[in-house]
This record gives sequence, structure tokens and C-alpha cells, in this order.
Amino acid sequence: MRKTYRGNFSNFGQSFPWVGLGLVLFGITVIIFPRILVALIAIPIIFSGILFLSRWFYNRSNRNGFIEF
Repeated sequence: MRKTYRGNFSNFGQSFPWVGLGLVLFGITVIIFPRILVALIAIPIIFSGILFLSRWFYNRSNRNGFIEF
């Protein structure tokens, strides 16, 4: 088999069907189970809220009025 492509994107054509297949499977999963999409959105928000509150309580225990990250 002869390679006829040129340029820097030589490996993109080999991995592109897997990207499309992953997007199709993700779309079917979201259509069948819409709560997975809600979980994917809600979980990072919940974890960032826990992190923010834990740092706020930690700074509050140090008698510091500012939130420092």
C-alpha cells in the first residue's frame, strides 16, 4: 500500500474514524441515558464547590479575611 498523503497531519486520517465512532457512541449514550450528561456537567461543579468551601473554611480558621488560592 502506497502512502500518498503529505504534510504534518499524516496520522490524523488514521485516528479520525475512532474519533467519529466515539462521538457517535457518546451521542447514542446521551440519547438513551440523558442523566449521564447531567452527571458530566454536575460532578465538576460539585467538586469545585467542595474545593472552594474547604479552602474558605481553611482560610477562615487561619483568621484571614481573603480567599487565597
